[in-house]
Amino acid sequence: MSQADLELNRDVRKVFVRHWIDLGKISFRSSNGKISIRGALYRIAGVQEELTSTLVEGMFAEIRRLRGVANVQAEFENWVYLLGKWQSADDVRGRQTAPGAGTAQTPAVHQIDGNPA
Repeated sequence: MSQADLELNRDVRKVFVRHWIDLGKISFRSSNGKISIRGALYRIAGVQEELTSTLVEGMFAEIRRLRGVANVQAEFENWVYLLGKWQSADDVRGRQTAPGAGTAQTPAVHQIDGNPA
């Protein structure tokens, strides 16, 4: 692992800590500017504010702006990137079971464009 990858991992960790994300429920790594994140997005115990689509998108916008990020790939148990925005997996499952919702499949891994700079 290069020094740049270690620094990028540190910066990603800072974003999650700043947003009170439980680091015990996710894992992430970087390789040549490609960040891979897996697990479940939850706030740490004691934080009252729930995660929303807007907050999750804000976190990923911060990660994409980090120096050296080429792209971000995320796979979460409880959030999906669908139709251009982050959505709670429970909300998506609820809509899929509603009458007339169709049989759309939720992709397992979500490719999020990297920093354009």
